[in-house]
Amino acid sequence: NNPIEDAHSEAVLTNGSGYLFGIYDGHGGAACGQVTAKRLQNYVAAGLLSTQDLERHIEAVKSENLDSEHFSPLATFNENFELVQDLRAIYQRSYLEYLNRLYSETSRKDRTAG
Repeated sequence: NNPIEDAHSEAVLTNGSGYLFGIYDGHGGAACGQVTAKRLQNYVAAGLLSTQDLERHIEAVKSENLDSEHFSPLATFNENFELVQDLRAIYQRSYLEYLNRLYSETSRKDRTAG
């Protein structure tokens, strides 16, 4: 397609357990691929956290403590754009809702397994 509307993302998990790579088809327009590249790996990385690390991550995100080692579960490479403030706030709320649901599910599974 011309112009190229696809996007990509690369990141290392901050707990040292691996890397995440993604190529996103921008068939919904360039912004579609860019936003997916910017956000999706955070959701995947959060899903790979232990219950204890997930709890720490949630607290850092809630308090907006950007300096916390737990604020982001990954370190990205080649991040070429920043979301506008309005979208950033909406996406942050959505991500926090996801984290809370994930924590509820993860901690429930831990209780039934233990």
